[in-house]
Amino acid sequence: MLTRNRLLATASLVLGAGALLTGCQGHGKFTSEAIEQAELRQAQMKAATEWDMARQQFLAGDLKKARRSIDNSIAYNAEVVKSHVLRARILIETGDLEMALGSIQAAKDVHAELTAGPEEEENPKRKKGLSKREQQEETPDEQLTEAFYYEGIIYERLSEFEEALESFELAMAADETDAQFPMAAAEMMIELDRLDDAKNLLQAKLQRFEHNAGIRQTLGHIAMIQENYPRAVTLFEEACLLGPGDPILREDLVRAQLASGAFTEAESSLAWLLSEPGYDSRDDLQRLHAKLLIKIDRPVEARELIMQLTADKRYASDLELWIDLGNVAAILKDQHRLRSAGQRVVGLAPGRAEGYIFTAMFLRARGDLDRATRVLGDAIERDPTDTRAPILQGLIFAELNRSDDAREAFALAARRDPQNAQARELLAAVSARSGNALAEVDGDE
Repeated sequence: MLTRNRLLATASLVLGAGALLTGCQGHGKFTSEAIEQAELRQAQMKAATEWDMARQQFLAGDLKKARRSIDNSIAYNAEVVKSHVLRARILIETGDLEMALGSIQAAKDVHAELTAGPEEEENPKRKKGLSKREQQEETPDEQLTEAFYYEGIIYERLSEFEEALESFELAMAADETDAQFPMAAAEMMIELDRLDDAKNLLQAKLQRFEHNAGIRQTLGHIAMIQENYPRAVTLFEEACLLGPGDPILREDLVRAQLASGAFTEAESSLAWLLSEPGYDSRDDLQRLHAKLLIKIDRPVEARELIMQLTADKRYASDLELWIDLGNVAAILKDQHRLRSAGQRVVGLAPGRAEGYIFTAMFLRARGDLDRATRVLGDAIERDPTDTRAPILQGLIFAELNRSDDAREAFALAARRDPQNAQARELLAAVSARSGNALAEVDGDE
């Protein structure tokens, strides 16, 4: 009995030793695959975590941390298209455009590998040699669409508008549900001076995107460039209805209304815009408001607004603002401000005619007519296209009963602008009194 027990114990030791030896020889095939899969899953989870961190940091504006996180994500798993696209977006914001293009190309390469068919498995990177359009036609999914869109943005910032247009068109062809793609393509056509192509593209999208304000806004910009101001007003009005409360759309509408001569409507739209937070402090809009107030015969309000601006030290040397003050002072016969505007404009821009005209108007009001005509002579010399100075000079000459000098001044204004009805009428009147023919208008200056 003892012998049997010893034999069994010996056998157990041998079997145990055999098991230990077998274990020391390495994992079996299935065990190794399981470990590899576990490691792969762990790397994928880490990559996903880093990607999510990178995205949150990017949205928060912390580009440095976002760059570090997305690089970590790609290090864990480089076979994710959206990781390379996010990296490109981060690089775009940091101004590293060439590197961003490299990330876009990496995204397209990864996509080509992941979507390779059976014939391509032996050489999954075959698609690298294809053109952008060929790649898009073979793999038109959401991630590649996004890659092409941001590629277009990169080329746009590099001022390579043809390349940008191609990328935006590819994104547009792959996803017909996103209005930003045709708008981006149309903007590149505008940059390339292909206005009719841009207009036709967007008009074809109006039915699909009937509730999209941006399509109409871009069409409105095209109409403004083509100087079709009434059409621009209509398009911006439609955009404002689709995007109520959007101050950018309302500003576009204001400028279109101003260009079309709808001054009352423009002032009303501008008043709404100036009531929006942040817009009431914009000096350019305040100045535009002053111009519109003059246009709709509210010069007193315009003068007060301009005076508030000129009282600001920042605008002590703002030429156009002082010219605006001179114009409204002339309307209101405000001699004090007419004089100050004339002096300031002459001091800021002695080569411009406006300052001399304001000064001459002030002198005329004081009764210093001879000096006023001499100052207007300075204005006439400085601007060979201006008709205001010779007309005013002619009127003063007429007051001085210097008919020949008046006729010469009116003739000069008529030659400078043959369509100026006031100049022609004044010339006809003074010529009739002095017996000279109106045909003198056609002579040389």
